[in-house]
Amino acid sequence: IVQKQIIPSADNLFTAYFEQNDSRTYLESGKYLRWTTGDELSIFMGTTLNNQYRFTGETGDNSGGFEPASSPGFVTGNNLDNPCHYAVYPYNKGTKISESGVLTVNLPAEQSYAENSFGVAANTMVAVTSSLNDMNLAFKNACGYLKLKFYGNDITVKNVTLQSNGGEKLSGSAT
Repeated sequence: IVQKQIIPSADNLFTAYFEQNDSRTYLESGKYLRWTTGDELSIFMGTTLNNQYRFTGETGDNSGGFEPASSPGFVTGNNLDNPCHYAVYPYNKGTKISESGVLTVNLPAEQSYAENSFGVAANTMVAVTSSLNDMNLAFKNACGYLKLKFYGNDITVKNVTLQSNGGEKLSGSAT
């Protein structure tokens, strides 16, 4: 077990961007990806400690910096077998990583609607760096998504429920 004090500093700043144009966080016309002010990440910095980072840019930026959202003080965790940084969008204190690098995340059963986009925190993405010296996070989608288009006049949709055909999980814990 490693005991480590995480202290926000210039050494703890990450740059995040989208590796492809089919990722998160909101879509402009033409499927361009953009971050939203206040977006947060879970970042595992060579250990199993889940660190909370917050976007420092403006809504509409397609890349930008993330800095520590808070300092957890003295905490414990195990070293990862592959010493690098793993990141998950969105931040969730329940997101975990094993020493071998297997991430466990929660896919939300309820997601908010956002016109022409994804709801905030609705599109799980992951990134991994090449080493502990690499502070650039290239995010990729962890899951697919479903786009629904409704047509008609004077129709109000209050919610949509999706079910799998054979009992497959559509939300909850995923690794």
